[in-house]
Amino acid sequence: VASDFEQFSRIWAEEQKRPKPKLRKAMFRLVAPMFYKALALQGVSTCMELLGPVLLNQVLRAIELRQNGCLDGSAVESGEEYLCYEGVGYALCAAIFVSVFLGAVGKNEA
Repeated sequence: VASDFEQFSRIWAEEQKRPKPKLRKAMFRLVAPMFYKALALQGVSTCMELLGPVLLNQVLRAIELRQNGCLDGSAVESGEEYLCYEGVGYALCAAIFVSVFLGAVGKNEA
């Protein structure tokens, strides 16, 4: 694996063959893969941060429906009957854990 200096030397030599070589273009070609990786990871992290409150809202709604017995018909009317199923709360809590974990990985790797 070539070092950054060796890579830059190769890229700069290619850039100097152009009529108007630009150091900025050579530097961007060197860091572009890292930049796009960091951009993608930051995007994943942002999405996971936004997903957490949505999932938490679903957990709270499931608790509310279960306390009301899930039999009064409000869950069916609002399209939330899936929240009355056994184990949905655990699945939502696991999804919150996964979203927080992926958000942390995205932030730390970016």
